[in-house]
Amino acid sequence: MAIAMSMLKLNEGSNKWGANIAFACIAIAEVANMVMICFLGELVTSGSNEINQELYFTKWYRYNIENKKFLLQFLVETRNPIVFDALGLVICNLEQFSMVMNTAYSFFNMIKLKKIRDDAAA
Repeated sequence: MAIAMSMLKLNEGSNKWGANIAFACIAIAEVANMVMICFLGELVTSGSNEINQELYFTKWYRYNIENKKFLLQFLVETRNPIVFDALGLVICNLEQFSMVMNTAYSFFNMIKLKKIRDDAAA
């Protein structure tokens, strides 16, 4: 929401440079924040998947019984990948970042189109 509103204010073409810089900083900060969180979430998830795959493809048949049991326990525990989530509502990954940016752009376009139609009707 903050991204779309900041971009909307920037698009108005105000002559107030201070306000334009402030809105640009807000938009950049929001996008950077989303990129960092979602990219870190993607790294953690892909790393946990890689751990599971590497354990699965080890030469387990060469291990003694104790290590085979230990490896099996690790395989069971790493079966579900580790994910970053926001209070259990959404998973923070690059797909979510893409969805947020798409929604912000759609909201921006919807408000801009409404303003164009209001100006044409007046």
